[in-house]
Amino acid sequence: MSKALIRVSAVSLLVGVTPAIAADFSEANPVVSPPKAAAPAPATTFGVEFDTDIQEATGKSPAQGSVADYYGKFTLSHTFSNGWVASGFFQPQYDLHPGKTNLWRYYV
Repeated sequence: MSKALIRVSAVSLLVGVTPAIAADFSEANPVVSPPKAAAPAPATTFGVEFDTDIQEATGKSPAQGSVADYYGKFTLSHTFSNGWVASGFFQPQYDLHPGKTNLWRYYV
């Protein structure tokens, strides 16, 4: 049984290698440099993200494991035809302070 398996493996190996040798056209077709990559098309993307932050520190308000704030993040990005990218974001954040005044923060 093992001799038959060895013969089948050897034949499979030889049959698998033969097409790879036959398909080697490096001498017939010399290597040339690839064509220049096309310039990227102008594109504009807009992203939106909403999430919460959980309080991890002990001894702070709100209590550990509670929601500390809510925020949304809005991102705008534009790719120019010459490859440059301009992007920016706006992030409003609502901080929760139990027993005190809650606070809005804005990041740009």
